[in-house]
Amino acid sequence: MKNRGITVFISILCLTLVLASPAMAAQKPVTKTRAGANYDPITVNAPSDINLGVMTVNGRTPGNNIGSVETEASDFSVIVKDLKSPYQGYMINTTTGNPLSIELYISNEEHGIYYAADVGFEFDNVKSLPFYVYQDVTSGDAPGSYSIIITFTGTTK
Repeated sequence: MKNRGITVFISILCLTLVLASPAMAAQKPVTKTRAGANYDPITVNAPSDINLGVMTVNGRTPGNNIGSVETEASDFSVIVKDLKSPYQGYMINTTTGNPLSIELYISNEEHGIYYAADVGFEFDNVKSLPFYVYQDVTSGDAPGSYSIIITFTGTTK
């Protein structure tokens, strides 16, 4: 019988938002780890960067992309959420470090339930990882470039 243990892999998706300035690309840091010989390895490939472009006040801007899982494990999960502190769940101004006034919302379904990025959600035994986001902007949000890193953590059960 194969030894079943917890194996954790983290892939990271970086979202970028620009308010009232030209869109800019973000770099996507990715970490992949391989499990020991007694465990089913799992590799999580986070979706490519999502650039939300230029947003307007009192507007909602959606974005999406697809990630994937590579594993032979029959029982696994991928948890998706923002892990940073402080301002967990919020996009951060890349110059000032200040957050937007409303959290980023994330989902695995375009027309499904969206979760605050600090709460996140979980994929169970799914190898295709559709990923959807939206960000609302208010009149109190300063113009500038904003970003957030969403972490995808895979675990075999």
